[in-house]
Amino acid sequence: MLNKIIKYILLSVAGLLMLGSQAMAQLTIAVPDTTIDRFGSYLIPIKFEIQKPLNGIDLSFQLRFNDSIISIKSAQGGGQYAIKSQLPPLTYEYPKNSEAYTRVIASGVTLDGSGILCMLEIRGLVFSDSIAYITPDSVLINGNLYTGAVLQRGKIKVIGLPFSIKIPDAIGHNYPNPFPTYANETRFDFSIESETKISFVVYNTYGRMVLTSEDNDGTFTVLSLDDSKSFNNLDGDFSRGNYILVLSPNSWIFSGGPYYLVMKTSRGTSITNFLYLK
Repeated sequence: MLNKIIKYILLSVAGLLMLGSQAMAQLTIAVPDTTIDRFGSYLIPIKFEIQKPLNGIDLSFQLRFNDSIISIKSAQGGGQYAIKSQLPPLTYEYPKNSEAYTRVIASGVTLDGSGILCMLEIRGLVFSDSIAYITPDSVLINGNLYTGAVLQRGKIKVIGLPFSIKIPDAIGHNYPNPFPTYANETRFDFSIESETKISFVVYNTYGRMVLTSEDNDGTFTVLSLDDSKSFNNLDGDFSRGNYILVLSPNSWIFSGGPYYLVMKTSRGTSITNFLYLK
């Protein structure tokens, strides 16, 4: 009986000495800052550095992240990593909205010097310019909380491909249409793809030019879409955007009937038609 007690005490002391030696060996686990595309899947390294080797241990570490911005799909080990298992198991917890935890679990791990524990497969979930952090939260070695761990979080920036709405050089229908004499003016929406000079010409159905903006007589006025700017002289360049053309001709110029309005830019022409009532 005495021998059994002595043996138990010796084994306990040996275990405490082992845990003590492990606690003195500072272990750093770090997630690098990474930029990923929205909806893209990427592998990022989970790095480690340790002052004294640990051989053949059971290792698990927990990562905290925002699961509304990124998802952690898997961990991947292999011959070149400290974790040799190809797909070490992951567990997940979702304690509250937008906060999630995953734990990577591996056995037979040897940590010596510095290197990569494993690769982490992550995926961006949201629109561009969103930021989340992957934060190592705790480390267990042989089932015990490892107090010698230095844990460094990584910033994950999710970017998206820049996009812009196509704005063609185009002119739309007027309002009111038909355009009656008493209305004095009619308006056309038009858009400009990129900086250009513009001009406008009105033709009758026989192809004869009736009006041109090059006369600069006030018949053609361009407004910004919110009416905050007015351009009576159309000699300058117009930048990309949406505009309103105000056509206010003298009543004696038009006979009743259909007409064509042509908008010319440096890239080509756009045509619409309108009906004048007299």
